[in-house]
Amino acid sequence: MQVAPEQSDTLGRGLRCGFLGMLHMEVVQQRLREEHQVDVLVTAPTVPLVATHADGTREVILSPASLPRAALEGHAGTSLEEPLVSVTLISPAEHVGALISECEGRSGVQQDQRYLGADRAVLRYTLPLAEIATDFHDRVKSISNGFASLDYEPVTLKSQQFGALNLTPNPTRTQTLILTFKPDPLTLTLTQPRP
Repeated sequence: MQVAPEQSDTLGRGLRCGFLGMLHMEVVQQRLREEHQVDVLVTAPTVPLVATHADGTREVILSPASLPRAALEGHAGTSLEEPLVSVTLISPAEHVGALISECEGRSGVQQDQRYLGADRAVLRYTLPLAEIATDFHDRVKSISNGFASLDYEPVTLKSQQFGALNLTPNPTRTQTLILTFKPDPLTLTLTQPRP
């Protein structure tokens, strides 16, 4: 488990925690509540991005609010990179098709597929870390009726275009309501409503 202090204009002081998965997070949250009477506010998980500026300096971006405007607007010389992971799945053979669909639906690129006998398969995919940070493990277990195993390790960074959606319920910009997304041909163009 990784823990680092965090400051938010909206939520105040807190801790940024890295967990092994959703179950690990829920266990820690429950123990804090039961053993220390501490209520924990859980926000959406984020994955660090790496910004490379025009002068060659690199910066790790931990929250959407700190994304450089130049990178979001696609200025020359400024780029964003996301971490990729190598995922290994071992599953009963009858679930291979559904697992392949799940990985490819999450921007996965297949690296290897082989069978260990007639009833077990090994799949290797390269996936963006952001795609497995939330419910990927749960989906794999659900698809395979709990019989698949999952392992992953970081491999590299990949340059990627990102956009930011800033929700402003009042005139004040709210850090906690900024979301990142990857533009694609199906992304809707959002405009400010007319007065």
